[in-house]
Amino acid sequence: MPSPRKRHFRKEVGRVLAKGVTTATESDFTAAQLENLFEIGAYGHDGTSGFTHGAVGSAKKLGQGSLAEDAGLETVAELAASGRHNVANWDTEVTRYYLSSDTTLEGMTEANPAKAAKGILHCPAGPDAKLVPGLEDVSKGTAIKFWIFPTGWESGQTLTIYTESSHDGVSAGNEDINIHQGDTYASDELADYGNATAANTTIDVAWHAKNDTTGVIVTIDNNSTSLVEHAGWHVAWDMA
Repeated sequence: MPSPRKRHFRKEVGRVLAKGVTTATESDFTAAQLENLFEIGAYGHDGTSGFTHGAVGSAKKLGQGSLAEDAGLETVAELAASGRHNVANWDTEVTRYYLSSDTTLEGMTEANPAKAAKGILHCPAGPDAKLVPGLEDVSKGTAIKFWIFPTGWESGQTLTIYTESSHDGVSAGNEDINIHQGDTYASDELADYGNATAANTTIDVAWHAKNDTTGVIVTIDNNSTSLVEHAGWHVAWDMA
């Protein structure tokens, strides 16, 4: 008879496999990949709790020491060291967010945007776990919006928005990240990143009448059915 731990492991892995691609089975993945799927199933993201949505500060797992951020994208420390961000202490003061289907969380509705002047939006798998596009059910088949409207953003100030994605979806469907002016969403697309988006991809968004009520909107739409793990994506920003 399987141990309670093994039953728990198989239950969580099975729950994740039931998302998106119903034909996937445990035999489709390596042991390391199954461990990754277990962490996403058991904790919702990123291993042992990762960080709390909306939490400020360094890369720490709750009660588990440093967050490895080893999925393959640039870490917050590397982002800060790159010089692309305009403000001091960005990596230690950054507010972290996950893309989520939970509309009570900050950033997930127009009425409750991400208010941080220094922020980073991680994919649903988080920074410390590989993303499996075919099993990602947050933005699966529909564009999910994330609102960024820092407190105090006003005339003369600029948002620098940095995007990176490791998903090459040419042969396995698309994973699109788009950035829009919030007040004129349909007619003012600032960026359209399809498939893989290289490091050093940035845009500057000046305060404008086109964003002075609802800020900037990031939309993510994952249409991939691929079971190949990749490093996911993130969208980071600062205000200066």
